[in-house]
Amino acid sequence: MAITITNDGCYLQAVKGDEDGNVAISLGATGSEGLQYVTLEETVDLAAAGAKFVALTSEIPAGAVIESVSANIEELAVAGGTSAKVGIGASAVDPDKYGLTASLLKNIKVGTILVDAVLGAALQLDVCACTAAGALGDSNFTAGKVRVRIVYKQIVALADAE
Repeated sequence: MAITITNDGCYLQAVKGDEDGNVAISLGATGSEGLQYVTLEETVDLAAAGAKFVALTSEIPAGAVIESVSANIEELAVAGGTSAKVGIGASAVDPDKYGLTASLLKNIKVGTILVDAVLGAALQLDVCACTAAGALGDSNFTAGKVRVRIVYKQIVALADAE
């Protein structure tokens, strides 16, 4: 389902979420060019991966600007050793860059509004088992589910001239 509003050559289109919960809002002369706001939403099954981190299925494209990252632990996250929190980030580089929960308990949330920074390369975010200080933990997840929502903006190239 799409909602479209036009006025003197300006175009706003909001596209209802797909089967993954992803939503896009486009601002431009047409619905396929200009500034686009995208919301990615995914629930990650930590037990299915059985690892210290689980990659989200959607990549954020190069040139995009991440506006916000939110997460909620929907089922108790279980990991042993030094793993005491859930981080959202890039596992190998900075596992809590975009957020770090206070614990592994159900309904613990994290929300981050970011300072604008254009991504130089596509970014694959991970849900990570982290230490209390935010480093990558030493134990794999064995249970839990985390819902993650990422909002970013991107420029979609202008249409060709006729």
